[in-house]
Amino acid sequence: PKSPLHENNVLSAVSTGCNGKIRCSIPITPEALGQDPAPNCRTKELQIEYRCFEFDRPWKETSSGKQLDIDCSQRTP
Repeated sequence: PKSPLHENNVLSAVSTGCNGKIRCSIPITPEALGQDPAPNCRTKELQIEYRCFEFDRPWKETSSGKQLDIDCSQRTP
């Protein structure tokens, strides 16, 4: 079963890499995101909830690969 960790545990790293950009890629590594909060867990998944524009609805992207990509170029305010 999935056991999600606390919200916002990668907020700072994602904000630094993505705020103000139309597209960004977030490497899913401890070096990029900070300390691994579940080091003994083999299967990991990163889920990001974001808004492309100030008054946009929230979008979600999920990845269990090596990076998570956000692309706001197809979203309209």
